[in-house]
Amino acid sequence: MAEKATLTVRVFDGRRLLMTDPSNIRVRIFDGNQTEQWNGTISHADQQFEVPFHDTVRDWHRVVVSKPGWSTAGMYPVKTSRTDPAVVDLMLVPERNRLNTAAAGWTAIQQSHPGFCTLLSAIATDVGDRWDTLLSRENALIPLDFLNILTAMQTITLPSRKTPFDYLRAVDWDKSPQQDRFWVWVDRTLIDDVIEGAKQGHFDREPNPGVLHPEATRSYKENQLGEANVQLTFLERALCRTAGFETCTLMEPDIDFYDNLIAHGLLEVLPGFFGKTDPRMVYVLRWMASRRIPGMHEFNPPYTIENI
Repeated sequence: MAEKATLTVRVFDGRRLLMTDPSNIRVRIFDGNQTEQWNGTISHADQQFEVPFHDTVRDWHRVVVSKPGWSTAGMYPVKTSRTDPAVVDLMLVPERNRLNTAAAGWTAIQQSHPGFCTLLSAIATDVGDRWDTLLSRENALIPLDFLNILTAMQTITLPSRKTPFDYLRAVDWDKSPQQDRFWVWVDRTLIDDVIEGAKQGHFDREPNPGVLHPEATRSYKENQLGEANVQLTFLERALCRTAGFETCTLMEPDIDFYDNLIAHGLLEVLPGFFGKTDPRMVYVLRWMASRRIPGMHEFNPPYTIENI
């Protein structure tokens, strides 16, 4: 009789909570040879499965979860073991959804994330009103991008034991923020810390950064997650003319998940439910990916995606 391994699938909604209505959730499990091991609906949002164990690459499973009217989510590879149960946490988002940004308003984040507010308002006036105006727009994608990237940067540990967020000094509002990136003045020593991190294997240097990022001189992408890693792109020739920030370097952070989806064969799993640069997709992918790293703080920006 073939040996068995245990694989637990947990299904969450856009509130980062286990789904309260697990009806019609379909789970498909494929082994490393892409042979389907399980295909059926489950009765609980936290379900345990037994799969054959081979002690080969066949134990690198692909898990796909779907529900009518909701996004489809998947994870690969999910490695099973003879002794240690594997757990995969996946997030489904309803097709008809709304953003809950009650915790993301300027007054709210002044209390919960004062460092964000200090950064956003360091060299600009009326940022609170500007922020709330952006947040009130349909989908509010620009502030969501800020919240995603700033939250993610707080979870990256550099060789100095600091995080990239610790080096941020002021958002450059003269460069209009986009729904997938913004520009920020940073302490120049961040570059040295990231270079050392690359030497230790925690970042990958991006070749020819100026092709996709005009004026860029260097660019590094973290590699700790399977999807939705932060990319730090430096524009070292840019000069800040605001008093007190003249020695800072301009940085363009973003989270580009597209290449990772191709590499992991997940494009078929996530067929454009959101756009390519949609921060809501980053929210889903970064949350799922962070759950797979032991000891990593959960990705928890101050907003959620909820059913209408």
